[in-house]
Amino acid sequence: MKIRIGFVSNSSTTSFMIFGICFEDTYELGKMLGLWKTEDEYDDKDEDAIYDTLDQNVNKLDLDHYRNDDNCWYIGTSLSNIKNNETGLQFKQRVAKNLSQLLKKEFGVDDLEILEESWRD
Repeated sequence: MKIRIGFVSNSSTTSFMIFGICFEDTYELGKMLGLWKTEDEYDDKDEDAIYDTLDQNVNKLDLDHYRNDDNCWYIGTSLSNIKNNETGLQFKQRVAKNLSQLLKKEFGVDDLEILEESWRD
């Protein structure tokens, strides 16, 4: 008998838990990222631009991003990224600061929440 130590998965289930924000409005998210200024500039095909922009910027700011089948864009930081010398409040303030920098809009701790999601393909 073999014993496997570590993560084992035989399914295509995805799950995460972050402290952050969820955007259901793709146009508004793209606008906050500076991809377009008016709704006339927006096209559903431009969603790849959001992925590209997020991919290029989230790692620099210690953020993650996910998107589910309901078109909800999750942006935040995994709870596992709380630093050893950081209080919960300091972690939340850091995430709010990083999101503010990414999205060019001021976010406070009270604007964010713990978000968890899982889905199966």
